[in-house]
Amino acid sequence: MEVQFQCTLEDFLEGVAHQPKPFMWYVNWAGGIFFFFLAAVETTVARDSSHAISYFFLSSVFLAWQLVIRPLGRRRNFRDVPNFVLKQVLVTGEDGLLTRSDAGRTENKWSAYTKFQETPNLLILWMGAGMWEVIPKRAFSAVELEEFRHLLLHLPAK
Repeated sequence: MEVQFQCTLEDFLEGVAHQPKPFMWYVNWAGGIFFFFLAAVETTVARDSSHAISYFFLSSVFLAWQLVIRPLGRRRNFRDVPNFVLKQVLVTGEDGLLTRSDAGRTENKWSAYTKFQETPNLLILWMGAGMWEVIPKRAFSAVELEEFRHLLLHLPAK
C-alpha cells in the first residue's frame, strides 16, 4: 500500500499531547495546586494577605508553566522541525515501512516499532520512549485505514 500525506501543526500538537508526561509535569501541577490552596487557607484562616500574595504568586508561576509556557514551547518546537510538514509518501511492505520526502528516505523494519497508538486523527508509531512517527488518518481511504490498522495490530511482539 502507498499513501501520501502532509502533517500540520494540529497533527504535531496532537502527537505531542499523547506522549508520556515527564515527572516535572506532575510536579508543576502539584506545586501550583499546593500553593493555591496554601494561599486560600492563609487568607481565610489566618487573614494574612502578605503571605497569601506570595503563595498566589508561586501558584501562578507553577500553573503558568503548564498553561502558557509549555504550549508556546510546543509551537516553537514545531517551527524548529521544518521536515515535519513536508509532503511524504508512505509505503507499507511485508518487512516494514518506507517513508520518502524531499528531505530524504527512511526505511524501518516492523521490529523497530515498539508500540502503536491511535488518536482521533492520527496513528502514532513508537520506536522507543521518545521516538515516534505520526501518520494522519486522513491519508488513508476507509478500506486502507482498516487494512493498515490490522497490520499494526499484528506487529511482531517485542
